[in-house]
Amino acid sequence: MTVDSDKPNQTIEKGYYLTAPNDIDISEISVVSPLTTLVEATLKTQSTDLSKAQALAKAEQKVLSDLKLTDSTQLYSDFVQAATDQSLTEKEQKRNQRTRLIAQVLTDVMAKGLASSAANAVGNEADAAVSALFIEKFAAMAVQSVINQVDTAIDDNNGDVPGGAEVAGIADTIIGSSPQIIVTRDELSGGSVDTTLRAAPSNAIVDDNLNSFSWSAVSGFTAPNDYEFSLSGGQSWQGVSD
Repeated sequence: MTVDSDKPNQTIEKGYYLTAPNDIDISEISVVSPLTTLVEATLKTQSTDLSKAQALAKAEQKVLSDLKLTDSTQLYSDFVQAATDQSLTEKEQKRNQRTRLIAQVLTDVMAKGLASSAANAVGNEADAAVSALFIEKFAAMAVQSVINQVDTAIDDNNGDVPGGAEVAGIADTIIGSSPQIIVTRDELSGGSVDTTLRAAPSNAIVDDNLNSFSWSAVSGFTAPNDYEFSLSGGQSWQGVSD
């Protein structure tokens, strides 16, 4: 039985991996968390021309910017404990409560996204390898969506962090609106993922007389079934040929 330290009374139903950069002093890390996992995944994408220290600093800055955090110590600190630390100011507690909510959503997305990605695996493709590919895609393509959803939920709750049901809802929205983060069979076979963010189609034309909608295709994506549309601000998607 495995439990999350943030939910010690609840068994983890969907497995996931948490990691941290190898090139950081272990004494600087209070916890291994979804935040350290993002740093480690982002570190793998840095130029090999950089020194280890330069690559780590650049990866940390990227994750800080994506999560709208200000200090690299926030990436490695125990934000669960700090969220209720009465020795901190109310502002500091709220900051850590936001970080905790981000981590909870990241964890839920990782678990659900890994489960969907693992379903595309065959043979001896190890869970750890599938997880590494999924986290690489997620870190590159969907973290901003998590932050937008988290901050909107906090704003809608009058500045307070919402509860667990909201976390599950946000994670489901992220998975539903970002199907491209799921690792495909071809990516698993090749051992690498495509993290290119594609441009949106342009020159949209609505013809009310013909009851049709057309657009200029993105290079490399010419078939109608390459495209989806949303009528809910990205919360759900439908294929244009459905």
